[in-house]
Amino acid sequence: MKKYTALNYRWKENKALGFFLNYINNHKGPIDDSDAFDLVATLRSHSQWIALIKASYPKNTLKKMENSGGCRNRLDYDDDAKGMFREIWYSEFGRTRLRKMFASVISEELKKHPVEQYITEPFAQKVRELQQTLKLTDFELDVLLVLAFAGSNLLYYGRNCNQEEKQEFVAKCLNCDVCMVRDALRVDYRLRRYGCVDSDFDFNGNLFNFLNGASKEPLTNSYYIRCHDEVLPWDYYGNLAEKHGEMLKRIISAGNRSMPTNILLYGAPGTGKTSFAKTLAAELKRNCYMVSQKIKVADAPSNNSPPYFIMRQKPRAEHRFAGKEQ
Repeated sequence: MKKYTALNYRWKENKALGFFLNYINNHKGPIDDSDAFDLVATLRSHSQWIALIKASYPKNTLKKMENSGGCRNRLDYDDDAKGMFREIWYSEFGRTRLRKMFASVISEELKKHPVEQYITEPFAQKVRELQQTLKLTDFELDVLLVLAFAGSNLLYYGRNCNQEEKQEFVAKCLNCDVCMVRDALRVDYRLRRYGCVDSDFDFNGNLFNFLNGASKEPLTNSYYIRCHDEVLPWDYYGNLAEKHGEMLKRIISAGNRSMPTNILLYGAPGTGKTSFAKTLAAELKRNCYMVSQKIKVADAPSNNSPPYFIMRQKPRAEHRFAGKEQ
């Protein structure tokens, strides 16, 4: 039996810290839940935070925060660190110094433990595989990571957020124009098209298993699986193979990686469209891949999807062959 080994998540946590610092510098409104400060609160002990708070504020400002608002919003050193941060944030006049205090602590942490130092951690490697497989830009990846961290409570955007609020949250975390985030989350762009996030902009929970190492399957298996089935002989299809087979072979062979060939097979269920596609791939001496339905494509109808195929040959010219039931 393999012995227990503690997993390291320094890359993930430090990446999230950078996002948090951007957010706290850009956010001007109230923060009503102390969980928003959970990530940064772990960087120092309770006594160290109290010392930093007292060193960061003049005595008269501290006295004012200790006596402001009701019991819930008054600065109380007996509360945990994240509770004290929420109480300070409640007093708008205390936010500027709190931001500076966070910037100092987080910058020190990231200087001591730079993100690049932990790129060999399993989570970081999985993120890299995800980016390469889906061909995400660095910006798209960062948008996805903010939503993933929020989905796992590493970052906190509040309860019952709507789409606009989530977009604003991501823009604050990335210190960018919200229009850039809206573009990245368009239904026809990669993050939505590949089902990484759903129509509510929530991170796809199925991908957590992959990123956290709970699933040992390659990410590609979530999108397409190679067909190893026995195929029927070409002449089994008689008139179809004789009349249209050669034409289909020429069409598919003429495609290339930049301009793949797409073919729609039309017919009632059970008429042999799927088996014909597999036989056609074998006839062309190509590997046949069926697009997997493990990850539901965002905004796709909920009914059972028809099979889609990719036919790939060596060298790596890729041709898509789609079989749909109409």
